[in-house]
Amino acid sequence: MKKIYNILLILSVLLTADSLRASHMMGSDVSYICISPGKYKIIAKVYRDCRGIPLNSPTINAFSPSC
Repeated sequence: MKKIYNILLILSVLLTADSLRASHMMGSDVSYICISPGKYKIIAKVYRDCRGIPLNSPTINAFSPSC
């Protein structure tokens, strides 16, 4: 009997829910180019739906344990 109530509860939630949409970042690429020994150019590309949520101010932290 408890199993039937659980199934009915799940069905009622699924059938009454509004449509769901993901408006987040779709993906990203990070690459680097060696300019000279110990000097790199880091390129970060973010792919998103411009109609979705704003990107605001993304941050990237980089560190090196040796220098």
